[in-house]
Formats: sequence, C-alpha cells, structure tokens
Amino acid sequence: MLEHHLEKLITFVGVADAGSIRKFAVTKRLSQPGVSQRISGLEKLVGLPLISRSRNGIQLTKHGRALYELGVKMIKEAQAVETELYRSTKKDVEIKLGTYDSVAIYLMPSVIKEMQKRLPYVRIKLHCDRSVNVIRQVSDGTYDVGLCVTQANSKKIVTSPLYEDRYGFYASSSAARDQTLITVTDAEDGDGKSIASHLKLFGIASYHLLAAPSFEVVKAMTLAGLGIGILPHRVAYQSLQVGLLKKAAMTTEVPLSFGLHSFGLVTRRGTLDMTEPKMLLEVIQAEISKQVFR
Repeated sequence: MLEHHLEKLITFVGVADAGSIRKFAVTKRLSQPGVSQRISGLEKLVGLPLISRSRNGIQLTKHGRALYELGVKMIKEAQAVETELYRSTKKDVEIKLGTYDSVAIYLMPSVIKEMQKRLPYVRIKLHCDRSVNVIRQVSDGTYDVGLCVTQANSKKIVTSPLYEDRYGFYASSSAARDQTLITVTDAEDGDGKSIASHLKLFGIASYHLLAAPSFEVVKAMTLAGLGIGILPHRVAYQSLQVGLLKKAAMTTEVPLSFGLHSFGLVTRRGTLDMTEPKMLLEVIQAEISKQVFR
C-alpha cells in the first residue's frame, strides 16, 4: 500500500530534514498547504501521527522516526539504482558553475562530493565572482548555472530561491571596540540598495569605512581585529558559534540586521528541464537543509 504513495513519503522525509513545513515548501517552490496535505495524507494512510507541529517547526513522533528511517533507506536505494543507470548510459558532462567565495568555501565541497556519488559522470567547473557578474555570465551563456544573491526573473534567466539572509555587524571577540567599518560597500540587498547606501541612511559619519573585495576578506580582517565587519549572517555564523566573532551593537538608531536579500540557483530558461542541472538543484537544496543557521 505504501509503495503507491512514494511522493508523500519523499515529502515527509524532506520536511523532516528541513525541520519545518514552511522551509521545505519554500525550497521546493511548493505551496505550504499542499505540503501539509501530503503529510496529513500519509498520516491517514498509516493511521498514526508522524509529526507534531509548533511555532518552531516540527518534531517527529516515535512512529514518524521509524517511517523516516525507512524513507531515507528507500530514497538512498533509489538514488543508487539511478546512479548505476546513468553510469552505464551517460557520457561525461561538464557544468560551469559560477558563485562567490563564501559559497565555494562552505557549501560547494559537500555539494560536489554528493554529486560525485549521485552523478559520477558530471564534472563541475567552479568559477568565483561577484553575484552581479555571475548573473550576467549565466545570462550570456558563459556559465551554465549560478549560485548567488538573486535578482528578479528575466526573459533569459530563472531563479530558484534557496534561502534569505541579512547583513549584520560583527567584531572580533578579542578586540576592543573600533571606529572602523569593514565591508563590501557595493553589495546589494533584494531591492538593489547597496550597503554603502544603508550606512549613509544610518548616519554613521564618525566611522572610517574600509572597503573589501569580498565578504571572506571582510571576515578575515574582522577576525584580525581591524574593525567592525558588516557580514551576511550566514558568513559570520560559524565563527560566531565558536566564539571568534561577536555581534556588535551600534547606536540605537542602527538595526542589528538590515538588507534582506535572497540566495538561489540562477539558470537560463529551460536548463532545469535537463537531468544534470535539476539534480544539482536537488543536491544543493538537500545540503543547505542540513546546515543550521540563525
């Protein structure tokens, strides 16, 4: 009976991995009510409660954990069969992927490792650049796909949102308060407003502004105690958790977080109809769901 409802089971495993129905729905570009209906349908099918819902997400019940383990096993076995089929029929494929330094450092190693297991005939050629340049080079065909801060869809490109982030102020845990701000001044938010524009509105005129070429450089300089770094929260997260960075409170008029922006996969129209980019998106979604950020 369960074999006729595999889509519900796959959705259940995805929601469990994401820790939230809303988060899973966003990453898969599905409606939240539709995902909830699949979970409810699965619970009716097995006749047992599988998850408990709260404002903070979901928790698996005893029966839910058992079904989750079964679902994970079934999905892995299906992926192994798929890999063997591709291995015997496909020729090597190269995907030119453009992204920026932080993604290349924190996300791409696990993505490439998983792609090597899932689609061993695929070779990813990684390029690092600014998001605006990545989008332009996906649009003109230089890159096949991009992982970057996204813009609105256009006639040539389609974006698949993966998560949202904001910028914040951080300082080295071992450094005294400094009057220097370090950041990528022309990095933009989802409305196209640069960090420099935000700082002008905040009226932080007494601070010296040190412009850096990338957020990894900003983080390195901040860790070295050269000033207060303005970083995306996800870039700062790991250093914050191990105590190397701390949040820096500015004046009461300056928010701790600002500049909402979306990160996602950028492709030319029609690209996601192909097996390899579609699989790449699925792997990226899965790897992001494993990472915990605040």
